[in-house]
Amino acid sequence: MTQFSSEILFGSRDNQESKKIYKQLQGGYLRKIAPKIYTANLTDSAEEIIYRNRYLITSHLFPGAIVSHRSAFEGDVKRGGTLFITYSHRRQVSLPGLTIQLVLGAMVIEGTNHDEGVYLKIKNPLL
Repeated sequence: MTQFSSEILFGSRDNQESKKIYKQLQGGYLRKIAPKIYTANLTDSAEEIIYRNRYLITSHLFPGAIVSHRSAFEGDVKRGGTLFITYSHRRQVSLPGLTIQLVLGAMVIEGTNHDEGVYLKIKNPLL
């Protein structure tokens, strides 16, 4: 059995990596909890896992996104709620227990001052 360093694993375009994920799925060591999102946690619900890893997932799916609007104002998103982010295009992504609402807007340039802390830069904690 393969050990995983994170509770979640993302699908890959790399054929060898995709084959490893497929074998782990077939062996019952991984399960799919959303499109191209897998977990080795076979006990907790997909909703719980996605909520716990909401910022990691968001930073992976939308690199450089900014937590904004209501989510920035409130400081977080409630379980089962909507996470608002500013990104380069509009879109809504529904995951178990979480909706990510992309709002079209200017991206904050690294090193600039943020308006009174209203915008929060999403960074991938694994990098």
